[in-house]
Amino acid sequence: MELTLLGTGNPIPDPHRAGPSQLVRVGDDRILIDIGSGVVRRLVEAGESPRDVHTVLVTHMHSDHTIDLGHFIITRWILFNERPLTLVGPPGLREYVDTLLRLLDWDIRVRGFEDRLSETARRIEVREVAPGEAVERDYWRATPIQVDHWPVEHAFAWRIESDDARLVISGDTAPYEPLAAAAAGVDILVHEAWLTPQHEPARRYMDPAKAEAFIAKRNRYHTSTKEVGRIARLADPRLLVLSHLGPVNVAQVEADVRPQFARVVVGADLLRFDVRQARQA
Repeated sequence: MELTLLGTGNPIPDPHRAGPSQLVRVGDDRILIDIGSGVVRRLVEAGESPRDVHTVLVTHMHSDHTIDLGHFIITRWILFNERPLTLVGPPGLREYVDTLLRLLDWDIRVRGFEDRLSETARRIEVREVAPGEAVERDYWRATPIQVDHWPVEHAFAWRIESDDARLVISGDTAPYEPLAAAAAGVDILVHEAWLTPQHEPARRYMDPAKAEAFIAKRNRYHTSTKEVGRIARLADPRLLVLSHLGPVNVAQVEADVRPQFARVVVGADLLRFDVRQARQA
């Protein structure tokens, strides 16, 4: 099993970090987890083609985790994919995809995809799942785990397993001990880590009192760099990889996390890991 961080950013724009997304390779299968802004380009930069990705797992329906889905679908078809696409995620995913395809209807018709591709190649299967409802293929299994991303009701981490490797990707979540239990002893835990940027947009553009209230509310549903080490210590993965970072000072992130959990890598776009060996590839 191989993990590539395609996008390690968050909604705050950062020229060095695309939106949230991970690519997992198991044998010839390629699985995308989330598909944030700029991820199609990152996928190509990683040496992969959208035509070869047939499964997308979605953690939750926030736009920064789904915004590149339309680009991905159209690009697969432009590149003459041969297999259907399966999208798996929480309730709300089917309505999102149906609405997206209606928005793209003119483009789809003008490009003549019905003539270019078979009906099978154009098929999109949308599966809405509940926590614990696994997706199984020949060589891997993916299981959604409920997390605490209040006020989002349906927010998942994903646990992906093959015969010899175990990986958990947290999605967006507050510090959540049930997630640590579900990730106990995995090879790699990819976990979000929120560090208030030096140039906090709320403090720059909002009334001061409203800004502090907004920041307090937002911090309720994310895991800070000072808290993520505690969750990792409970889960005790062989390696902790941080993502959903935005524009941060990497040295400060490391200083926050290492006192509680030393086996940590601050994620960057296009970093690749051998999951079984729990190390960078």
